[in-house]
Amino acid sequence: MERTTAVNELLGALDGPVRMSIRRRIDKMEREYDYLRSREEHDLSFALSCGWSDQKFYVLFVLNSIYQLCVGPLHASARSSGGIGRNIAIRHGSDSYDSGRARVVNAMAIDFDNLASKLGIEPGLLQKNTCKDLVYWIARGERERDGFNGH
Repeated sequence: MERTTAVNELLGALDGPVRMSIRRRIDKMEREYDYLRSREEHDLSFALSCGWSDQKFYVLFVLNSIYQLCVGPLHASARSSGGIGRNIAIRHGSDSYDSGRARVVNAMAIDFDNLASKLGIEPGLLQKNTCKDLVYWIARGERERDGFNGH
């Protein structure tokens, strides 16, 4: 299956503007990745030599973008241990923010992290903001696994 088709299927249930925001973010990360690749950036070269592929980076860009624009904000709204949204339900249009919703959102965030882990992606990478950040943290993690902390 072509990767654009796979991403469209993955994002298909989302609201149009959200889907477009995610696509734009993925495209931006791909352009930054291509730039780093053309410059033979050291951390990227190292990550590629450790088994990271263009395809795995693309999957990371997709998951990271979904996390940053959908999962993360929802999860942040559900992490409160008390107060508004937990002890005091909030209604906004047809949406309700209460302890039941928080349980569902927290379970969804855990499932999303587990999906990333199963794909060989450290869930902490989902919280990074740019392709350069991702490349840096991947290279750093690979160096630490190898017992080498320098560049």
